[in-house]
Amino acid sequence: MFPLYISMLHYNIQPNYLKLFSWRKIYLILYQYILLSVHMHTFQGENMFLSPQYIRYLRKKAKMTQKELAERAGVSQSLIARIENGTVDPRYSTLRKIYNVLKKSLSLAFSARDVMNKPVYTVYENDTLRKAAEIMWKKGFSQLPVIDKKGKIKGTISEEIIVRTLLKYHGKIFKIRVKDVMDKPLPTIRPECNIDDIYRILLMEAPATLVVENKKIKGIITKSDIIAYCLLGVSNKGI
Repeated sequence: MFPLYISMLHYNIQPNYLKLFSWRKIYLILYQYILLSVHMHTFQGENMFLSPQYIRYLRKKAKMTQKELAERAGVSQSLIARIENGTVDPRYSTLRKIYNVLKKSLSLAFSARDVMNKPVYTVYENDTLRKAAEIMWKKGFSQLPVIDKKGKIKGTISEEIIVRTLLKYHGKIFKIRVKDVMDKPLPTIRPECNIDDIYRILLMEAPATLVVENKKIKGIITKSDIIAYCLLGVSNKGI
């Protein structure tokens, strides 16, 4: 979307902003649906990822031995070994118990610090909206935290705000200050916040959350980060 904004700035082209805004709304709705589907997925979807190699991978990431996993899941250690070696096709109920143990353990083991992105790009409240738009376009961001000269979080500037402002002022955003159109700040969490709490924040409150420690922004977590974590088991630490 942002190449269109920059083209307008350079060539004074008047795109169909109403159409862009409509697609933005559709995108947000679909994104919410995807995240909710990932978080509330059925076991049929989970089963796609439960190959012998992936079960072993999850167990090691949870720092559990085969014996510990077997005890928590109520099965024998030899069965866990055979499942991981691919020499047995376990029953649905058995696989379900094993997965639930691993899921709970990983949820408690991993925190905001493990999945956050850093460094966090910000804009000052007195910066122009054009500057914010250019940073977002070049870096591929959907939103930016807004801070004051002391580094205090003051608000958020997003793609949706920029689109609304373009509509209102017919593309003339050169002199508009971020502080005049910014939204409320993104919710903040501590680096120790667990994954389940982050799920709830992103599903119910905001498109992203800031990780803050000692009043300083340490990282940011977006919905796409959580989707990658859920589907692929990846994070900025290789999880």
